[in-house]
Amino acid sequence: MSGAGNNKQKKNGQQMTYREYSKTKEGELCEVLNGYVINMPSPSRDQQHISMQLSIKFALYLRGKKCEAFTTPTNVFLFENTKEWDDDKVKNWVIPDLSVVCEPNKRDIKGIVGAPDLIVEVTSPLTAKVDYQQKRSSYQKAGVKEYWIIEPTYQK
Repeated sequence: MSGAGNNKQKKNGQQMTYREYSKTKEGELCEVLNGYVINMPSPSRDQQHISMQLSIKFALYLRGKKCEAFTTPTNVFLFENTKEWDDDKVKNWVIPDLSVVCEPNKRDIKGIVGAPDLIVEVTSPLTAKVDYQQKRSSYQKAGVKEYWIIEPTYQK
């Protein structure tokens, strides 16, 4: 998502709309809930490994089926729909580690528009509070059918 103009990354707690986000430098990722930025720390090696393995398994299982798996960095616009899209009004999006979407009309060039059927987050000590509280609440309000949280610190 490259664009001219706003090349400064917004910090945690600052407000942002999708229009502002679309003007940030490519590769600068953040999530926004209720209009407020949640900066994303880089995932650990364990988080990446778990996320990759899950992605492979879901992609293989869903091959040829109506549902499709998406990995990070796919934007998920929880409360939006493509018919009423307005970049200035979009103030909620997340970038989960894995999403599964079964409704083709939710798959858009911008990402996933509307609640996925499944969201998986591979959490860390830096993201646990957001994953367990803010995201869980937002996913529930948006109508996400299943939300899995995986804690690699407990994996052996």
